[in-house]
Parts: sequence; structure tokens; C-alpha cells
Amino acid sequence: IIGEKKFGATVIIRTFGSFAVMHEDKAIHFSNSKAKELLALCIDRMGSEISMEEVIDVLWPDRPYDDNVKRLYRKAISNLRTSLNETVGETLFKTSRGFCSLDVSKISCDYFMFMKEYRRERVDASVMDYYLPEYAWSEFTIAKLFFDSMKRKERKNLGDNE
Repeated sequence: IIGEKKFGATVIIRTFGSFAVMHEDKAIHFSNSKAKELLALCIDRMGSEISMEEVIDVLWPDRPYDDNVKRLYRKAISNLRTSLNETVGETLFKTSRGFCSLDVSKISCDYFMFMKEYRRERVDASVMDYYLPEYAWSEFTIAKLFFDSMKRKERKNLGDNE
């Protein structure tokens, strides 16, 4: 499932192994590492809106929530938007006051394909060890899926014993 490409996708994102973002078989360059990490966070949230407060908590966990960190947030937002718009030529990254999100309709991503198969119980969480290894916060997603996977196995075992 990991190597499949979604029909009509203009951007391909790999989250298992090294995080990579491609457009027309070329890597997209990010001038700011936090912009790239923000994209990874948006992928982790599967395109859902993320508040400025949550982004700051995740990307700058040791910084106080003040005007300085809000500037860093706005810089990451601006750099991500610029990198994607200049390379892809479409608006994939969206912002509204205090929130950001990703239009996943034009993105092919191994994590999205994994989650689709995971929900159908066709794969288990064992491959999650390789999920976004660059970012410590990805451990929360990994832990959640492992816990969920253990609960599934427990329910299945209970069902088998009845």
C-alpha cells in the first residue's frame, strides 16, 4: 500500500522512513525546517484544521506562548505557503485566523493509504515504528495506533473465546 499513487495527485508525500515531499518527481525545497515540520503535522492530522496554539505546543514545546513564538509560527506558515505555491502552483495549504489546514485531495501520501487499510483492519500498527522518525511528536500518533491495535487484538481474542 505504501508505494501506490492516488489518481490525480500532484504532490507525493512519504512519511514512513525519511519524510519526503515530491512534486513531478522532484523534491520540494523548504527554506525553513519548521515549515516542513508544520507540513508533517498537517499530514499527521490528515488535513484537519489545527489551531495556532496546538501548532505552537507541538513545534515549539519548550517556548513560552508569547509574541515571539507567534512570530515563529507566522514565519513557518508563510514559508510553507510560499514553498508549496511556488512549486506546486496550487493552494494546498490553507489558513484562517488562528488555524491552518491542508487540502489533501491533491496529495498522495503513504500515511493516508496506511490509515485507510488500518481502519479496514487489513494492516496492523507494526510498521508505525518507521513513521516520521525526524519528529518526536510523531510518537503520540504511534502510541495511539499501537494502543488501538492492542485493543483490537484483545476484542478479537475475547470474541474467539466465546
